[in-house]
Amino acid sequence: MNKNNSSNKDFELKPDKVLIDDVDFATRSQSGLPMVISEERAKYLDTSVVASKYYNGFNFMKLPSEYRRLQMAFGITSSQRGEGKTLIASNMAVSLAQAYELKTVLVDLNFKKPRLHKIFGVKPSPGIVEIFQGEQMSLTQTKVDSLYVLPAGDVKSYQPGVNDLTVLRKMINTLKESFDFIIVDMSSVFPIKDYPVLFANEMDGLLAVVDTQNTKEEELNKIFRHIDEDQVIGYIFNKVDKNNTY
Repeated sequence: MNKNNSSNKDFELKPDKVLIDDVDFATRSQSGLPMVISEERAKYLDTSVVASKYYNGFNFMKLPSEYRRLQMAFGITSSQRGEGKTLIASNMAVSLAQAYELKTVLVDLNFKKPRLHKIFGVKPSPGIVEIFQGEQMSLTQTKVDSLYVLPAGDVKSYQPGVNDLTVLRKMINTLKESFDFIIVDMSSVFPIKDYPVLFANEMDGLLAVVDTQNTKEEELNKIFRHIDEDQVIGYIFNKVDKNNTY
């Protein structure tokens, strides 16, 4: 995927529906976490990040039938910052919601540099930080049908830790009861002090983004000192030069 500025208008807001029918305004799952959906649907979409030239690349994926039957939570990470995690997470989520018509939620777990709220035009908080502090889960439907966002929240005033692990687990389980796919935009593995290793273990799988122009093989291999190699279910290559042959 090669990122360029785009002014495409692929998405048009449908005025007759604010929420899809099968996600309630408020619900409490068996795990005990309350969840509400904002009555105000987002009207903005950053088309320099979310564009057909990116998300169409995921439309041709052969989605295994077992994934269609299960509610899955995938974390998107990389070895270093700036390799395109958020671009990949955003467009993969759009593809799942639009091409596969699966109820999808994008979760911003990148506390060092949260961006999903800006890309999809939702309020930055309340979000995950507020959930950790005991507030209810609050989601907003994006301009893309069947796609919702859970922002990071007020990250400036909070440092997540091991005490939040139980709440995160309940949060993921709650989302699985209402959505088909959960795409989690995570921080890069390095610097390791910023990477929530314990949080990553709560994902059903990790997808590692590889910047083909900058990622070094030794950097990619180093991530397995901190995360289980078996948890990485695949790699996504970004900034691929189509003129090269391999």
